[in-house]
Amino acid sequence: MKQLNHLTTQARKNYTHFLKFTNPKKDEYPPNLLSLLDSSRNRWLKLKSLNLIEVEKERLAWSLKMFPKASNYSSLLKLEAELQEIKEDIRKGEDNPLEYADALMCLFDSAGRDGIDAQMIYDFAYSKYKANVIRDLDVFNYFIDIRDILDKLKPAILSNCIYPHYYSEILVNIFIIANLRGVSEFSIVKAFAQKFEINKNRKWTKNPDNTYSHI
Repeated sequence: MKQLNHLTTQARKNYTHFLKFTNPKKDEYPPNLLSLLDSSRNRWLKLKSLNLIEVEKERLAWSLKMFPKASNYSSLLKLEAELQEIKEDIRKGEDNPLEYADALMCLFDSAGRDGIDAQMIYDFAYSKYKANVIRDLDVFNYFIDIRDILDKLKPAILSNCIYPHYYSEILVNIFIIANLRGVSEFSIVKAFAQKFEINKNRKWTKNPDNTYSHI
């Protein structure tokens, strides 16, 4: 618990440092992107009225007990696998909110094991969403962005460095991908709660890399 408290304090210092943003200038965006950006902002604001944060608190407590050998790093490995599934679905012309929910769970799980709670991730992510986030309509560019962030986050974790803004930037990119595919934040939040209930009733086995798979 002492270590967790230390990590939380360090995380919050980093969070305060990075919680800065600038509003985009409207003339920097073509009309179609600006419309999508404004629509995304409005939906993001309404997310606060949903219970994603509360459900995640319950899910994290369950995860820490159910998956004792998992780590912030192994959860990122699981996130990579979930993102690959989303990408493959998109290539097949399919979109399943449950897959996006899986990705969010892995993201929150990694952060939560370092004392970075979902509320902290959400707060910074919203500020990022208010800045220049939607740059083009090519959904696969945002997978590249996530790959670049993970390439920074993974070695940082191995060095015991904590950067909440990396988690927040990944969250923003996941929601942008969903937006571009016509999958609403609301459907993802609903799927998040549904998938948590499904996972609680599954049997799990540990993999060699300390990720877990259901049987």
